[in-house]
Amino acid sequence: MQPGNADGALPDDPAVHEQVCDEVLADARRSVRIFAPDLDQQLLNRDRVSELLAGLARRNSSARIRILIADAAQAVTDGHRLVYLARRLPSYITIRVLPRDSRSVSENWLMTDERTLFWRPDFRHLRHAILHRDDPARCGALQRYFDERWDQSLSDPALRQLHL
Repeated sequence: MQPGNADGALPDDPAVHEQVCDEVLADARRSVRIFAPDLDQQLLNRDRVSELLAGLARRNSSARIRILIADAAQAVTDGHRLVYLARRLPSYITIRVLPRDSRSVSENWLMTDERTLFWRPDFRHLRHAILHRDDPARCGALQRYFDERWDQSLSDPALRQLHL
């Protein structure tokens, strides 16, 4: 299978999921929204993801990367690469904590430029993923959901870097 040419259901193969994630992030031009309750250790805690997001910030000074998670303390304790990147590039990357009533949601997804969506029904497993490219209608509904949660979310001091 060629992930770059596919839309719809993806095989339950972590290597394919990583490749699709990287392709979607590489195609981003303006914005990235990541809804990842556990900050997706398997998929998002990789050097390539950090490189792609940092590259977006370097290419576009108005780029915005917003990430919603459930537990900031766990992400910091785990030494997640995206926490480190958000500390380095706070003008571009913001991580916020989901409101309590949304923390039990199991789905996990990333959306770029309000057009492309890489979605999984359960953040604990790299399976049953779906890719939708150039689908603003589907992305619009999730964008509204994300933006509502973003407006209700909180900044967590654990995510900030202390300069001593």
